[in-house]
Amino acid sequence: MTQKKQHSRYSLDFILFSTVKVPIMVVHNHPSGTLTPSSADIQVTQNLKEIGDLMGIPLLDHLIVSASGYISLRQMNLFD
Repeated sequence: MTQKKQHSRYSLDFILFSTVKVPIMVVHNHPSGTLTPSSADIQVTQNLKEIGDLMGIPLLDHLIVSASGYISLRQMNLFD
């Protein structure tokens, strides 16, 4: 299992089993340092958004960070 899958699973478990219904923000980095979202990043974000919408827990944003800065998947219009 990759770390990405572990973190995605943790995020999903948090949304499904948490009794605290607060907005969430996902933040991660790529070991390569790139700020370009992978297709997996985009898919996970869309899945978390859909599940959050069903559960009444808004996904505020998904950020990818590196030493050179960050990108916002929301600002890139990769989810609404």
